[in-house]
Amino acid sequence: MLAATHQPKQAGKGSSVGAVALPVTACAIYYGAPSTGPEWMPTELLASVPSSLVGKVEFYSAGSQTLMGPRGWTCSELQAADGGIGMAVYPPGQANPTIDGHPTPPGGQGVFATFEYTGHTPGLDVVCPYFPVPAPLPIGCTTTPPVGEETSKLTPDVVGITDPSGRKGGLEGSGGKHSVRGVVIYPQDTPATVSVNVTEESCSLTSSAMCSTILSDFVIREFPVPTSS
Repeated sequence: MLAATHQPKQAGKGSSVGAVALPVTACAIYYGAPSTGPEWMPTELLASVPSSLVGKVEFYSAGSQTLMGPRGWTCSELQAADGGIGMAVYPPGQANPTIDGHPTPPGGQGVFATFEYTGHTPGLDVVCPYFPVPAPLPIGCTTTPPVGEETSKLTPDVVGITDPSGRKGGLEGSGGKHSVRGVVIYPQDTPATVSVNVTEESCSLTSSAMCSTILSDFVIREFPVPTSS
């Protein structure tokens, strides 16, 4: 039986402590179309984190979408009228990056996620540089990553991305003094002619260890169900 613990014992530095109960902070949600009302949100969720990060990370949730991020930060989500969703966890006092006119500057810290579908151009733009997509491609769909961006195929459905220090790439917050890492998830078990739910996360933090844990949790927790629309 899975056991949760707030204060792990007998765990060495950096070692995994198994399932740890982390608090959940509710995100402010902005709607581009009428909403059906507030969603239920848990107050705690389980995660596998190194002992060195216990007490330093927590979850941020808008109900259906949940991100891990540094403890004590701010979270917001924009649900666009076309079905796309943008979500961000960012330091207190920093401008809200989910609202138009407040982009994250190069080197700005935060955890950013996009939830899209390939049935329209914004969703294809997320996956076109990293996965084969069917022809004919929509106008403006770029099929190569930004110059200098490093990619690796982790599974047939998941590509890891790194924008090195000083390199402005496709990940939010890139171009500053620290590297930015991310993942793009595009389920491949649905026919390419059908619209598929896809997602991307960028982790722009000075702590590489924290980004590793955040991205690993995201890939498992937010892997899109490959339903068609």
